[in-house]
Amino acid sequence: AEIDKLPEAQQKWANDTLSDVNKNTQIKAVGEQFKNLMEIKELGTTPSDDIALIFKYMKTLDPNSVVRETEFQTVGNAGGLPTQIQNIYNSYTTGNKLTPEIRRDIKKSADSVVRGSLKSVESTISDFVNQAKYRGVPEKLILPESSLKAWRSLSAQSTAESMPRFQSPEEMRAAGIKRGLV
Repeated sequence: AEIDKLPEAQQKWANDTLSDVNKNTQIKAVGEQFKNLMEIKELGTTPSDDIALIFKYMKTLDPNSVVRETEFQTVGNAGGLPTQIQNIYNSYTTGNKLTPEIRRDIKKSADSVVRGSLKSVESTISDFVNQAKYRGVPEKLILPESSLKAWRSLSAQSTAESMPRFQSPEEMRAAGIKRGLV
């Protein structure tokens, strides 16, 4: 294993830090939400995919919950779920298939939920990653894989969003940017 290649002090720090990260309920939840989101994005349009979509969406909203039909209906009737999702579920269980628009909206909502959760733990994850870099420990040794993928995904999106957008080469030249590799 890669950790065995590190000096003993770094191994101990990495193991202790991974233990701390695994105890962090927010980071754990975000990792679960991200895994659910990735599964949601892979779902197709079959009836079984639609059922999985609804349940994965619910798990994205609350990764620690157990989503069963009766619990879904109980929570929905109590007003704890968006009425639209409850209506979709009730409609689906009576034989109506999800429309492409509803599938798209559920997937978009799940993506927004995960991005919001990631933003809430971004600084915590960044702190752990920076500490690892400072100590010469690979970040993958201190973060669960799903949390690391989620964090990288958010970081990549943030970087892309902060880059200037140009409509033409003329706009780029006017901003002093030259084409080619930097």
